[in-house]
Amino acid sequence: MIALGNDVIDLAETPRNGLRYYRRLQSYAFSAQELEQFRLNRNLPEQLAIGWSVKEAAYKSVTKLIGRKQTVPKSFHFEVISETPNFLTSSVRFEDFILQAETSLTDFHVHSLCYLVRPRAGLVVGIGTTQPDYKNQSSDVRTLALQAMTNADRIRKSVDGVPYFERGGKPLATELSLSHHGRWVAFAYQS
Repeated sequence: MIALGNDVIDLAETPRNGLRYYRRLQSYAFSAQELEQFRLNRNLPEQLAIGWSVKEAAYKSVTKLIGRKQTVPKSFHFEVISETPNFLTSSVRFEDFILQAETSLTDFHVHSLCYLVRPRAGLVVGIGTTQPDYKNQSSDVRTLALQAMTNADRIRKSVDGVPYFERGGKPLATELSLSHHGRWVAFAYQS
């Protein structure tokens, strides 16, 4: 198991939230050490979008590993390993697990992948746009993933909320992660 997780954040949505929202998110989700890692090179909305994306992707990875949802964002501790203006690598610690994360940043969105073991081959990632209303995002990301994974005919969720591909009513042995925010949808799976 690679414990694949992914998350996308629409950067157009971040200015709408306001400074009060960011201050609440800072205290709710991040330690002082985590925030300090970003202060040198990033503005507050951008640093929180990156950090939240990494933690959400890690949350999805950990849910696959332990079979239950963990809802305390501060229990995921990340550390930046390397950083360029458009790409970050980091490690994320949760209990006894140490995950790896890769985050890409464009002018429009932040996208993070997280995994326990980096896939050697066969990692498929897709990012697309959708309408910025919540009602279509879930179906749009599923459609995008099914277009890429041609031997699947359906996506379902486990009792823990973990998505998986099906063909003919049977689960496929492929890890899948789905994400959507604002105008952006993203998926990742190992083929």
